[in-house]
Amino acid sequence: MPQSANVSTQNNFIKGLITEATGLTFPENAATDTDNCVYDQLGEVSRRLGFDFEGLRADYIDNLTDKVVVNYLWNNVGGIGDDVFVVAQTGDLLHFYRVSPDLPLSASKHADTIDLTTFLVTGVASVADRECQFSSGNGRLFVTNRKLNTFYVEYDSVGDSFSATVIDLQIRDLEGDLTDALAVDERPTSDLASLTSAHEYNLLNQGWTNANLVLWDTARTDMPSNADISWLFKDADNAFDFTTVDDRLIGNSRAARGHFIYSVYDIDRSSHVVGATDFEIEDERVTTSAFHAGRVFYAGLRVPSHSSRIYFTQIIEEPSQYGKCYQHNDLTSESFFALLPSDGGVIDIIDAGNIIKMIPMMNALIVFASNGIWTITGSQGIGFTANDYSINRLSTITNISHTSFVDVEGSPYWWNADGIYTITSDKQTNALRAVSVTDKTIRKLYLAIPAETKLYARGAYDPFLKEIHWVYRNAEADTIAERYTFDRCLIMNTNTGAFYPWSVSSANVRIHSVINVVGLGGLIEPAFVVDGEDEVMSDEDEVITFDTGSRGPTAIIKYYISFTPPAGAERTTFAENFDPNNRDWTGYDAVGEQYDSYFVTGYAVRGKGINRFQNNYVSVISKTETSTSYKIEGRWDYATSGNTGRWSSSQLCIANADGYAYKANRIRIRGHGLACQFKIYNNDRNPFNIVGWSVYETGNQKP
Repeated sequence: MPQSANVSTQNNFIKGLITEATGLTFPENAATDTDNCVYDQLGEVSRRLGFDFEGLRADYIDNLTDKVVVNYLWNNVGGIGDDVFVVAQTGDLLHFYRVSPDLPLSASKHADTIDLTTFLVTGVASVADRECQFSSGNGRLFVTNRKLNTFYVEYDSVGDSFSATVIDLQIRDLEGDLTDALAVDERPTSDLASLTSAHEYNLLNQGWTNANLVLWDTARTDMPSNADISWLFKDADNAFDFTTVDDRLIGNSRAARGHFIYSVYDIDRSSHVVGATDFEIEDERVTTSAFHAGRVFYAGLRVPSHSSRIYFTQIIEEPSQYGKCYQHNDLTSESFFALLPSDGGVIDIIDAGNIIKMIPMMNALIVFASNGIWTITGSQGIGFTANDYSINRLSTITNISHTSFVDVEGSPYWWNADGIYTITSDKQTNALRAVSVTDKTIRKLYLAIPAETKLYARGAYDPFLKEIHWVYRNAEADTIAERYTFDRCLIMNTNTGAFYPWSVSSANVRIHSVINVVGLGGLIEPAFVVDGEDEVMSDEDEVITFDTGSRGPTAIIKYYISFTPPAGAERTTFAENFDPNNRDWTGYDAVGEQYDSYFVTGYAVRGKGINRFQNNYVSVISKTETSTSYKIEGRWDYATSGNTGRWSSSQLCIANADGYAYKANRIRIRGHGLACQFKIYNNDRNPFNIVGWSVYETGNQKP
């Protein structure tokens, strides 16, 4: 039968893993399956490096059983731009690690800790199993937790110490006592002594004083209504003149309320009028905060009628304003009642459900809630003020958790039940919209992740490599400790949109969180400073520097980990992904744990799905900065098992670093069929770095 010959070239893997295509529509430059590989923005694919402890690490005794683990990167600490700390919540404690260009992160742990039990709400014994959320602004750290009184942390750079101060969220009572059964303009035929407690309180809250009420009571046989404004009834000498009451049309609009200021959690009306209706929230507090437009926003109070409320402070000029979520001027005042742009207040997004997270983006505050996503910004799109803002529903996408949010150069990326999302801005209109980044790439892989584990996934962004690293658990957890023990990484290259997964053993060393810092990375070794043949001394101590090899201060993805030595208590420290020996956790026992790296190429369908073809030769191109080796096999006709007889035998390829930048390995792949794939995988502990291949193919011209 006549045959045709063809040379096909695939010169990159820039699309990473793709699960959303068929055997006939699969795109080029992508893999159908992969694990423990890196797909860079040039399209090269290589083995990931091994995980291991930081060089010159320090570690600390901390039993993480039944404890949450949360990390947060606190920038501009104390208002000093270069001061950065990693905040770590382990159960009931907050720890602080200074980010330094000179020391490993684990070796820079501050002696101070914050005991969260100091801030517990009434009736709660511990928050060891409840995650805190963090935000920062004005050099301070704001800490929220459903069972903690909100507080801020302050760093004293002179005394090198941390302190924490409770924030009492305060609002004006704009509602009043709702048990007041009178119509708005109804003046009860009663004297002051016989007024209901609810109505008396409402009159005081709308600006009436006891003295004015006594004057009214003396002059008339009724009492003011909820529409009456006290300072309207004055004569030319500015004295109260109740003979004018019947001559002035007040209307049926409720008078301004809000004279009294209370804690959000304790509306103590009976302190002003005995018998007035109080409102108290004993065991719930706001769960999230954000610093935006020069003020702090708080939300997530899990109480009926309060869960969709956002409390925002006055523009911050001093720490005492961190809880002032109210208008500075008294609304009931005759002279100074105006709402100022700098004021605080309350926003109620009626349909939001529970507010989960708030993130500033451009000139808007993005609100992520259980019933959708909203934006809060100025009515003209130029920024938020208390007297000029608009609320717009951005999307009906529901949100499940706050933990996975990652800030990628001003844009959030986060996990949801059905995919990973981001918010993009239209280049022409600046309109924002939420879009899925997994629907057309790895939707099948993502949906296979257990729903529960998505609630606790967390991530970090490397601005140098343009990569997001999320850690998550591959199976549902039976305990709190398992919930925060992660054995998978999902990486996204934000430049190319490529995804690729990693698997990490948790047998001896356990990953609990991930964070990005700027500091030293890789293997750090001490080096003694010498002058000639003599060591340099300082006050009788040897002077030591640190040798980091080829890696200096840069953006580093750090993993917060724990391990239990063969003899000793559980300990915590930080780790990285840097070991070129392609073993995980060699720092634990000097042996490490083997992992396999592989990728399976997309489907090559050269005969249009009806003509058979064969690969006479494959030329695989490797990068040879170091000597590499790998194994390759062919897979024909979509076979998913070697038992079909459609997988070719495995062949070993070696590419030595012998003075050439790239090396081509020519391989004969046996077999023929309608479609072909290649699987490339590691040869023991050796690295590989594949940049592409060319295939000389011959095929039938007819079926």
